[in-house]
Amino acid sequence: MAGEDHGGGTPAPSSRVEKVTKWASGASALIAVLAAALGLYWQYKAEDSKKAAEDAQHRAAASAQANEAQRIDFERKRVDNSLEETRFKRDQYVYEKVVEVLQMDEKAPGRHRREQAAFALINSVASEDLAGRLFPLVALSFADPVLRAEAGKAGEFAQEQKAIEVNRSAAAAVAKPPASSSSGKFAGFRVDILYCTSERDPEVRKRNEAPARDLLARLKAARGDVTWRLREFPEASNAVPGYLIRGVQVRYNPRDNETEAAQALRQMVVENVPKDFDEVTLREVSQRTPSYLSLFVCRQETAG
Repeated sequence: MAGEDHGGGTPAPSSRVEKVTKWASGASALIAVLAAALGLYWQYKAEDSKKAAEDAQHRAAASAQANEAQRIDFERKRVDNSLEETRFKRDQYVYEKVVEVLQMDEKAPGRHRREQAAFALINSVASEDLAGRLFPLVALSFADPVLRAEAGKAGEFAQEQKAIEVNRSAAAAVAKPPASSSSGKFAGFRVDILYCTSERDPEVRKRNEAPARDLLARLKAARGDVTWRLREFPEASNAVPGYLIRGVQVRYNPRDNETEAAQALRQMVVENVPKDFDEVTLREVSQRTPSYLSLFVCRQETAG
């Protein structure tokens, strides 16, 4: 019959619409899945980029800190070198002035004045090491008997201090550290009590030797587990940079675990001197003399 579809023609419009609708629905779902996947991907990339940026900032900060640390270390070394060069130049100047004096005839005009000037230079400008080397030379060669005597004592003091540094460092390398606690135990320590003297002014010895000897007796009686010794401290030695001590002072090196022992020693001194005695102070030093403390008695006036 006319108008009938016998299966060999074009599909009906409704069928085509249905197929398109299904395809579109499937495509929409696929697009949604792809969009979600892309969203997750870009979120991951954004977070990864942010992390990379933060890591870069951290690396930059660490690099900046490292560069700053290197710069500070470089500056410190530069300053150390500059100071060392300055010390060398000062020592060279002092040495040359002393040699100039020694080359003069003992009876040459101005010799006495030049000796005093050179001696003052040793005391105020020379490093402790150079001063320790020059004092024995002055003791043998200067014409002024007072300067010779003062230099002789200062030279002996410098040599003894050097020996203490060497011996204490050697002993510390093979021995266990001595006990040290807040209760004031410092068994095994060595303590030198040094009192100021002067070849030019006998009063300096008078006001320092007697109280130093009295302290020695009291402290030895209180602590028999400490090695105590009394020594003179020449005026020339005290004039060397690094000393310049006035009053009563305990010296120690915190790097050698001596802080608590020094505080205990200070307290013992305070408890064994008159109330009107000089204030007892603490002073950190750089010299390495493990388990060794110095107690200086360099009073400027006698207690009333």
